[in-house]
Amino acid sequence: MTSFLGFAVEIDQRYLECSLNNNSVWTDNSLVVEAPMQDVNVADLPQVDILLAGLPCTGASIAGKSKNKLTFAEDHNGAGTLFLSFINILRAVNPAVAVLENVPQYAATASMSVIRAALTAMGYDLHETVLNGNKFGALENRDRFVMVAVTSGMDCDLQEIIPVRQKESCLAEILEPVADDDPMWNEYGYLKSKAVKDLAAGKGFAMQVLDPSAVLCGTIGRGYSKIRSTELKIAHPTNPDLMRQITVKEHAAVKAIPVELVHGVSNTVAHEILGQSVIYSMFTEVGAYLGKIINRWAEAVKETLEAEIIYPAGHQFVLFG
Repeated sequence: MTSFLGFAVEIDQRYLECSLNNNSVWTDNSLVVEAPMQDVNVADLPQVDILLAGLPCTGASIAGKSKNKLTFAEDHNGAGTLFLSFINILRAVNPAVAVLENVPQYAATASMSVIRAALTAMGYDLHETVLNGNKFGALENRDRFVMVAVTSGMDCDLQEIIPVRQKESCLAEILEPVADDDPMWNEYGYLKSKAVKDLAAGKGFAMQVLDPSAVLCGTIGRGYSKIRSTELKIAHPTNPDLMRQITVKEHAAVKAIPVELVHGVSNTVAHEILGQSVIYSMFTEVGAYLGKIINRWAEAVKETLEAEIIYPAGHQFVLFG
């Protein structure tokens, strides 16, 4: 099934330009919207068959709630009410299928309860699951909540989404060669001190320093360039006091993302884009499954119409033409 990008809404110009320069989904007919979601004039958006949305998780994630001292995800300044914008956009563009992804905690938010009620009232059947990055062929052990809303009557069973990509056996397979005396290696004494204090305070935060033989790694987020204690560091091969940050190429690889998609931007921006990304191989399979259910639905509709409609002589049935 051929497809192209109808429109994209993104607040950050740097991310949009990177996508425009590197991603083949754009065409001359794609609409670029650089704006906050809540400021979008939905009347300007084209009708689409599939709507894909990744709402900011800063209010729902464990780290986000802790950092911002939030009781509810909806309390987040800026991201807390964006679910309303998502509903308004969905209503305006009227897709046959909608996909929403977020952190697993989002499933239990008031925002998600409102989304469920609104989409059900619009005539969608909702299906939800949590998919794991490791199971879908990536080294990053990132879980993602996925909601698929389909036009009522369209068959959908998310258990049919099958992992295809074979995961690398360990980190060593994706690491770039870095000399033992490269300046990238650092003691990061302040991070070690913080880890000790966090442990003593019972915060549950710990450093993630892994050997190249590790078969998986934890989630790497948007702020990786800030050198945070809980995100992946690679242990030095001979000096136990040293460690290093991963490179942009390595970051893309642990998420199974083609590194070409972040070509031409600074390391900081590349890590920001990758840190907010999904597991590429996971959502490749989500997309493939959408193609299957839409084709199945189209064939069923065609058979029903062919059985019920009497055509004038010489006319052929065409479902999409």
